[in-house]
Amino acid sequence: MGLYLQRKKNKLTIQILLSLVVRKIHPQMKKPLLRIKYL
Repeated sequence: MGLYLQRKKNKLTIQILLSLVVRKIHPQMKKPLLRIKYL
């Protein structure tokens, strides 16, 4: 269970980092997290 939780945490942090990068690259995008989910 510990490993599973750690993986989930890592996925979340990666998504947040990606969203931040996307916001920097595309400031006009209103929902970067949603865009990343469908990549």
